[in-house]
Amino acid sequence: MNPLFFTMRALADPGPGYVVWQSDAPDFAGTDAPAPILSNTAVVVSAPFQYGEPSGKLSTSPTPVGLWLFNGDLNDSSGNDFHLTGTPREYTTAAKDRIAGAVLEAAGWTRAYNANLKIAGALTIDVIGVFQNPGTSQFLVSYGKAGELLADNELYAFYITSDLALGLAWEHSAGTGVGVTTSAGVVPVGVPTHLTATRDASGFVALYVDGVDVGTGTATAPTGGDSTSSFLTIGDRSEAPGSSYLTAPGTIFHCVKIQSAESTGTAVKQGYNQALGGFAVGWRKVPGV
Repeated sequence: MNPLFFTMRALADPGPGYVVWQSDAPDFAGTDAPAPILSNTAVVVSAPFQYGEPSGKLSTSPTPVGLWLFNGDLNDSSGNDFHLTGTPREYTTAAKDRIAGAVLEAAGWTRAYNANLKIAGALTIDVIGVFQNPGTSQFLVSYGKAGELLADNELYAFYITSDLALGLAWEHSAGTGVGVTTSAGVVPVGVPTHLTATRDASGFVALYVDGVDVGTGTATAPTGGDSTSSFLTIGDRSEAPGSSYLTAPGTIFHCVKIQSAESTGTAVKQGYNQALGGFAVGWRKVPGV
């Protein structure tokens, strides 16, 4: 097993028998562990963390259509300048933690029409955040507009259901909604989580939580969606913004990435390892204690 070095941080001391894993420049009080963490060693994880960088750093290969890191603003880091409009409340803890993010409050964030956001074929959406359970459906990312004409069609809508299932939906023909949803209870609440939806050109969907495949299915591929009044929303539903589909207030968004290509399971897992799995934080149980 290869040794993995981490900077560790915990929200609370879990009690006797645990030691804090720190880097050679610890940024909090605690006990230095006697050796590096080995692969497959269990740790108690409390938050994403990458020393000196915003958390949720996802791969940018292939080049994303949009990449929002919520590092104090709503700007797009993909180079396409799809900056969002809205009012986020910046998520901050002690400066030493360097955890970037934005808290959703009373409304989602939007980006006006652009042809590059109009993705009716292969697609991958990644969302890293800390999610809530308000008991209603929550739309994380969507593109479309209100209306039942072919041009108004919603081309992608990534959502969490009221019972914490994960789904990707869209419309074909003139307002005919279809999609794929997992079984209930797959989305954790209150902990940093990486959610991914992929779709190929034929309508085959795979859904992932922290890099693990939690459901697949196929639906009729999307069509239409050509209206120049369509728009992208993050934290809400473009077809009905400001409605009961709003992502739960208090949700922390660390990163959102959209690509006009289908990611494979291997790539999704690698993305999770890069974005969260490699930024482990917390405490390690000392063997025999």
